[in-house]
Formats: sequence, structure tokens, C-alpha cells
Amino acid sequence: FDMSSDYIPHWRSWLKEDQIATYSTPQRWSKMFDVITAHFVLEHVLDPVASLSRILHLLREGGALFLSVPNPLANKADLLAVDHVNHFTEASLDWALRTAGFEIIELDKESFGGAFLVVAAAVSAPDGESPDAGKDIESSIAKLEEAVRFWRGADTKLAAFRSQFQGRRASIYGAGVYGSYIYSKVARDLNIECFIDQNPHVRAAPHMGKPVISPGELPTNIDLVFAGLNPRN
Repeated sequence: FDMSSDYIPHWRSWLKEDQIATYSTPQRWSKMFDVITAHFVLEHVLDPVASLSRILHLLREGGALFLSVPNPLANKADLLAVDHVNHFTEASLDWALRTAGFEIIELDKESFGGAFLVVAAAVSAPDGESPDAGKDIESSIAKLEEAVRFWRGADTKLAAFRSQFQGRRASIYGAGVYGSYIYSKVARDLNIECFIDQNPHVRAAPHMGKPVISPGELPTNIDLVFAGLNPRN
């Protein structure tokens, strides 16, 4: 199942037609599955509780859901992703699952850096009433506010660089999330000539309309280089 038809040609090479669905799940799939996986999905959906409730409807009694979502407290970049309409903490993830009729069996925030890995059991049908929050919400809010202050501080620093080096030739190290963030903040006042990245796959195509080069190809007339690296490093 997917929210697009992109994978249908591949699926048809090894799945029967009635084992394939896109956009919406067929009624015949009700109570059909022992295990459902949803990796890095819930951060993209407008109503995660509704999506979890639909998953519950597909699971047999005693079935399990194995999911992953970004952990913005461990990876601040989650707050930059424009297509992440939800940002989960342990408390809000627990609340969403219990509201939909699941009980968390295991929540792992260590094995996959910057993400929650969750196994949850289907325990009941949603009754329309939200459970008590339960977890330490105040602590989660404080940590999220700290992450927001980090990015606001980064905005302020980049604005100062943009003013100080206006019109200068610059390059950005890292053609990923952080490099893209830097580009969005400084490109209007600096001449960004290129991105630098050690990954040869990234260098196969331009990024943000600029060439992506290896470190050894950096032109000698570049005045400054911005380092777009994960702040955890």
C-alpha cells in the first residue's frame, strides 16, 4: 500500500493484484493482517490519530503495529522539514496511539539515531474519547522550546553573516537538509557558487540550481564556506 501509484509496476512483478492498493485500503483488507509497518509515515499525515485508527481496522485481534517517526528532541532537523506536519515527542506519540486503540509494547529511542521505533499492540476499537496525556508533557515542551530557540539563534547568526558578507562569493559544505537551510537564509545577499559534498551520488545533479562538487574541486576565488553539518556533530 502506498499513497501513490509509483510502485505498482514493481509490485506486480511479485504480488497478486488483490494484494496491491493505493490511496485507500480496500474493505476486504479489514482484520486481515497480523503485523503492519509504517516507517516515517505519521509525520506526513494531517490526522495521525485517524490514520492509526484505519491501521487498527486492518489488524486482526492481537495484531501489532511496528512504526518509526523522527524524534525532534534528538534530531533538531525534524523541525526544518516542511513536509513534516507533525513533530512527535514520546508523550504525544503515546497519546496518539492510545487514542486510536493501541498500547505501546516497546519504544526505542536509541537504536535508530534521531527516531522513535515503536511496537504497539491493537487492544481496542477507538471510542472517540481521548485518554489522559499520562507522560511528562512539561518536560517535552521545554525540550521542544529549546530546539526552537536553537533554530531562531541560527537564523539570527546567518542574518548577521548575510549582512557582513553581502555580495561575496560563497560555497556551502553539505548538499542536504542543513546546507539547504543555510542556502535559504543567505542566498539572496551572497553569491552562492556551489555546494560541496563528499557523496558522489549527491554530486550527480545540481542542488538548489547550483552545482555540487567534491572538496578538492573548490574554486580558489571563493571568499567563504558555510558548513551545513548536523548540529549533533
